[in-house]
Amino acid sequence: MQNIELYKSIDSGFDAAFFNSKLTNIFRRLKVCASDGKMEEMQPYLTEGFYEKVSSDISELAAKGKLIYTDRITVLGSQLIGFEQSDDFDFIFADIRCRIVEYVIDVKSKKKVSGDDSENFVTYRVTFKRPKGTMTVRSSGLTAQNCPYCGATVNINRTTRCEYCGRILNTDVFDWLLDDSVIS
Repeated sequence: MQNIELYKSIDSGFDAAFFNSKLTNIFRRLKVCASDGKMEEMQPYLTEGFYEKVSSDISELAAKGKLIYTDRITVLGSQLIGFEQSDDFDFIFADIRCRIVEYVIDVKSKKKVSGDDSENFVTYRVTFKRPKGTMTVRSSGLTAQNCPYCGATVNINRTTRCEYCGRILNTDVFDWLLDDSVIS
């Protein structure tokens, strides 16, 4: 793994502080959306594989009448650890420290079935990726494009659903996507 400071020589527009802010916002939204069962809102910010994994985990719990309950999530800080490059992608690794209450409940009874209902201090190692050679352009992370099916304007990072015709749209030109998150 290479020092994150060297990434600026690959992408002159890369700003570590801006990226840190962005990654903590995406991570916090991921936790809230997973708890609310609204993972589709996160699809534009996650790689296809990670989105499928998280959605599958949530669906498996839902099939058993359970859901992940997340409360009082506070991101205490984040640190960019470094980066790597493959033939096709750039990867950035970061640690996110947070205080969180997270456990599994039974949907009907609303009772805890597993996990700890007290606040815990947890560090997650997250991985973001984007196509190699992509340069940073300061934006909200979403790009306005037109739906190829109905012509409506849509905001897209990697994938989204057109709010007018309902079709799923994908693009190969995208910004950083959350590719993995594990407790470290």
